[in-house]
Amino acid sequence: IQQIGFITQDVELVLELACLVGKKPDSKWPQNNKEIKTLNYNSIMTISVKTIKELIEKVESLEAIIIELENK
Repeated sequence: IQQIGFITQDVELVLELACLVGKKPDSKWPQNNKEIKTLNYNSIMTISVKTIKELIEKVESLEAIIIELENK
């Protein structure tokens, strides 16, 4: 089974997305007393949908400008 996802360290480099990164104790290796980084996937989907809507609006606006300029 191939899995796809995000690399938490890459996500936290994007300032607007850094708030989606958290930490929790490493339950796989509790004896190490280390934390692992976590990612809030539900929020990523919300942000993605919002961003896609904004991009669609921008594209539609730019397409309207192109049509207007072509008709001059």
